[in-house]
Amino acid sequence: MIKKALFFSLLTFIFISLSCDFLGDKDLTLEEDFKEVKVDNEFAVHVPDYMTETEDLNSDASMQYAHLMKEVYVIVVKEDKSEVEVLYDVLDIGEDTASALDNYTDMREQMFSTNLKEFNLINTKETEINGSEAVQMEFTGKVEGVNRTIWYLVTLIEGEKNVYMLMTWTLQNRESKYRETFEMIARSFRVL
Repeated sequence: MIKKALFFSLLTFIFISLSCDFLGDKDLTLEEDFKEVKVDNEFAVHVPDYMTETEDLNSDASMQYAHLMKEVYVIVVKEDKSEVEVLYDVLDIGEDTASALDNYTDMREQMFSTNLKEFNLINTKETEINGSEAVQMEFTGKVEGVNRTIWYLVTLIEGEKNVYMLMTWTLQNRESKYRETFEMIARSFRVL
């Protein structure tokens, strides 16, 4: 009898745990459900409490967090504006009269469209995040070795000396579940 009760208790716990994951990240608040991560006294961003720091997503990233079971990921790549401007010239990307952010956006879009299979740019919009000019790009694509389409929400932010790429992604079929979370992450970014 005790074994049956223990079995049903365990089964109920598993069911409730799985149900919570299927519901997604609804009604989250920065104060209660996120932690602030500061990097090198350069920038700060909030990530969900359930994400943990990792080091194997992108070797160029200053910050990397993930939750493997939910398949949600966030990185921030910080690049010196003057070094990026040299890249524009070498790669012949951008225009001399365009802003650093516009050229950086063109460069990143070109890199994504080259490196992703079935790249599909859904939307690009200019915005402002905590006083910094930014561009947000939404797109889908496939990476080598993963046979499923991935949904990306990438925010490019211009600071005084650096440009930042805040990149969030998950499987395309989880986009509606994590869109709000990814948008909250992006809106929380601040240059220190």
